[in-house]
Amino acid sequence: MLKTRHSEALEALIRGVCEERGFGLVEVVASQDHVHVLIGLKPAQSVASAIRELKGRSSVTLLERFPELRVWLRGNLVWDERFSVETVSPAQVDRLRERLLNTHRSADQGELGEGFAAAS
Repeated sequence: MLKTRHSEALEALIRGVCEERGFGLVEVVASQDHVHVLIGLKPAQSVASAIRELKGRSSVTLLERFPELRVWLRGNLVWDERFSVETVSPAQVDRLRERLLNTHRSADQGELGEGFAAAS
């Protein structure tokens, strides 16, 4: 389970990768046990490649930066191979973002106060 410091570092890492690779990051949210990323990609950018890069780079960096994760997660930051994708028109992005934020606020209230939201 990720603590607030891990979630914050993960969010920053994802923001950095998105900026570097030209992914249009709208929102990133890391909670205790999952991450959601809402991004806009150009037609030439592959969703699978973008997600693979985000997962790979963040995993390696988090394990280097936070050695305790190796113990807690039994040696490996485990990313599920699956991911979900939802396509939306530009006019619907704000509504999707708000829906996801509200969903996570409700689910995370009272836990650690580290809930974020987005979709991948």
